Amino acid sequence: YNKTVEIKKSNKEFFKEIWKKAGWDESQEVWRIEFQLRREFLTSMSTTSMPDFSQTVNDIWRYCTNDWLRLVIDNGTENRSRWPTDELWQGIQDIRFGDGSFTGITRSVDKSRLPDDKQIYLNGIGIIISYALKNGHKEIWKATDRFLSDAIRFLDDYTKRSPIYRDSKDYIKKKMDVKRARFNIKPE
Repeated sequence: YNKTVEIKKSNKEFFKEIWKKAGWDESQEVWRIEFQLRREFLTSMSTTSMPDFSQTVNDIWRYCTNDWLRLVIDNGTENRSRWPTDELWQGIQDIRFGDGSFTGITRSVDKSRLPDDKQIYLNGIGIIISYALKNGHKEIWKATDRFLSDAIRFLDDYTKRSPIYRDSKDYIKKKMDVKRARFNIKPE
């Protein structure tokens, strides 16, 4: 955000003196760019300590200002990745820290996109609770076996009337294919 505009609103005029000592020309705007980097992200950038950070700060800055966030100019083309980077943002991208060197580290990301256990189990238990209450079961764990047999019977009836699925096996295969793609798992 534009600090020169912000200090007019916040009345923090003392910043101007600090900036002047650092070589600020009063006709220039001062912008503040900040990124919040959490442990998971830093670990994905092979950065787990302050000495690591000192070595990888330029790689991290490049990732933050090129890959994660980029200010572009709409040139009317449909493909936004081809829009040119704003000149001001290019200056931000060119900032270097320390000796300005890069280590070549790139972010390693788990691309599987699998749901976590909490999501799977809490949602699954919620469905079984709903089934148990709807069908008058007092103990949900006893209702689990009944739920599975009723689900199989329902799916068989459903797919017999469906113009999309040949049978329950076809339904399950197609749903698994969709989930594989969503979770970035290679087809079998």
